[in-house]
Amino acid sequence: MSRRSTVFLLFFMMVLGLVGSCSSHNNSETVTGDEAINSSSDSNFINVSRKEMDKLGMKFSPFIQKEVVNKIAASGFVRVLPQYQVMVTSLTGGHVRKVYVREGQWVKQSTPLFLLEDPYIIEMQQVYLENQATIASLKSDYERQMELARRISHLKKPY
Repeated sequence: MSRRSTVFLLFFMMVLGLVGSCSSHNNSETVTGDEAINSSSDSNFINVSRKEMDKLGMKFSPFIQKEVVNKIAASGFVRVLPQYQVMVTSLTGGHVRKVYVREGQWVKQSTPLFLLEDPYIIEMQQVYLENQATIASLKSDYERQMELARRISHLKKPY
């Protein structure tokens, strides 16, 4: 029998044992599910007697730390501690075209998370490039004016 089948069989027997131990064997009175929940003082615990454990072949063993090779799919919610939560926002609106990371994946600073597309972003890029070109021409004009001012100041020396 494969390792996977053995683990599944063990898990199934444990679940079957727990379900079997929860059933009531009281012949004098039948208790409905609602009454059992209300009459139980500790509804978060399941009590299994030594006799039930022996009958089902259950036994105690020490904890063994093993790496789980197979993934287990389960539904539910994961609560993340506040210090590990991060909110990602965008300065502009748009449509998310592609997501590069998966939920729960660790990322480093400056790693792209998603591709955002919006015509406004393209307009902002065009304005930025135009301003860059304007800055270059203004800088060269400024340097030219400074050179002219320096030459004129040499010409107007007092005699």
